Amino acid sequence: MVNLNINGDKSHLKIFSLVLFVIGLILLLFPGIIGFLGIRIAAAVLVAFCIFSFYVSSDSLVRLNRLYLITGMIGGIIIFIFPSLVMVFTGIGILGYGVYNLYNLIKFKSYNDRTALAIDIVAILLGLYFIFNGTGAIRQVIRILGISAVVVSCLVFYKSLED
Repeated sequence: MVNLNINGDKSHLKIFSLVLFVIGLILLLFPGIIGFLGIRIAAAVLVAFCIFSFYVSSDSLVRLNRLYLITGMIGGIIIFIFPSLVMVFTGIGILGYGVYNLYNLIKFKSYNDRTALAIDIVAILLGLYFIFNGTGAIRQVIRILGISAVVVSCLVFYKSLED
């Protein structure tokens, strides 16, 4: 049983649950648009911050810091053009994590830890899914966020009805 101790005015909790429910439904209805738009907005903000930082502190920066800012600008532009690359790089990171931990489990022959073994196998499969299906992975992540928002809104609404 989930123990939620939510205190507050019942009408505010109902309004909060309604707003969260609508946000969850919007995330469920438009996962591709919201995912790609969010990634593109984040890439534009990254480029803007790099340009701002480059111009504001260009006199005091060493060459390596300028290189970092230029790399950030180029990366932001590339991610703005190809937003599914975010999930490809995330998949590479998750795949590396899973392979490294699975290698250590096999190397030290600790097969008794079934939880770690299951986590590593799921990480490898999830990493491969992210790498080879970046667009679908973005949509799935947004759908999961939408389902989570709907479930939390239902729990908050239920707690607002309790006495």
